[in-house]
Amino acid sequence: MSRHYRARGGRGTVHAVDGVDLSVVHGETLGVVGESGCGKSTLGRVLSGLEPPTAGQIRYGGAPLPGKDGAAFRASRRRIQYVFQHPLLALNPRLTVGAHVAEMARVHGLAASATEARRKAAAALADVGLDAALGARYPHQLSGGQRQRALLARSLVIDPEFVVLDEPTSALDLSVQAQVIELIGRLKARRALTVVIISHDLRVVRVLSDRIAVMYLGVVVEIGAADQVYHAPAHPYAVALIAALLRLDPDAPRVPPLEGEPASGGDIPPGCRFHPRCPRAAAPGRALEPPLAPLPDGRQVACHAVAADTARAPWPPLSAGAAA
Repeated sequence: MSRHYRARGGRGTVHAVDGVDLSVVHGETLGVVGESGCGKSTLGRVLSGLEPPTAGQIRYGGAPLPGKDGAAFRASRRRIQYVFQHPLLALNPRLTVGAHVAEMARVHGLAASATEARRKAAAALADVGLDAALGARYPHQLSGGQRQRALLARSLVIDPEFVVLDEPTSALDLSVQAQVIELIGRLKARRALTVVIISHDLRVVRVLSDRIAVMYLGVVVEIGAADQVYHAPAHPYAVALIAALLRLDPDAPRVPPLEGEPASGGDIPPGCRFHPRCPRAAAPGRALEPPLAPLPDGRQVACHAVAADTARAPWPPLSAGAAA
């Protein structure tokens, strides 16, 4: 699947997502990580049907995801929900939190009356740990963690099957992050949700995810089991991400920081997109874009150097103490 945009001023094309091919298994959590601008949020919006793909197709339950018109699309909104990154932008400041949640139930035909809609809203707010009295408050009267819970309640009140969470903890301090992470884990287990979680924070993604996909400049460069990618990344970009995260850990391997800045989606380098910054770049990377290919350990990696040297572990596994 690809999603391209017209560049500002109409000059050129921005390749926000540029040929991603993956599956999300029922009941799993897939984490998507990468630097700002890598295309992960765009991927989430297309997966959830909020934006159409420029090329390719999104299939849900074996059938193509319907376009933005008609009853089929409205029915898909019951099953698939997208939880936005910024609660204050996603919530109408003129409505109370309870009204937001009740309106969601009413619009999707799950409440025959205003009284029933309010009852469902109260139950959804309680499910995410918000006191009923907070339903009478406006978004600006809540804390950051409470607003994030309110967004979750608005999506979960219609009992979806598949949820995309876009940076659910990015604006929260560490203590509140931990509470929201624990809440998401409980809700996923209790409701048997399938989840895609998008974040720049690998620690959050590792805790919540079964698998992790690492994106760079519009493509997936590595995908595999969460602990596998976190503790023994293979792609040089994934190695650099983990090294930056663990730079204060004395037991972690020492990896030099990446040099240079990532290119933009409107100016993608030829061949491997990462080769201008890659410490292992070789001649093939400058001419040919590597495919996402399987390794013997089950993950998939898009890298000429890793494919040619699968016998050598490019990243020493962390010690038990560091892993804990």
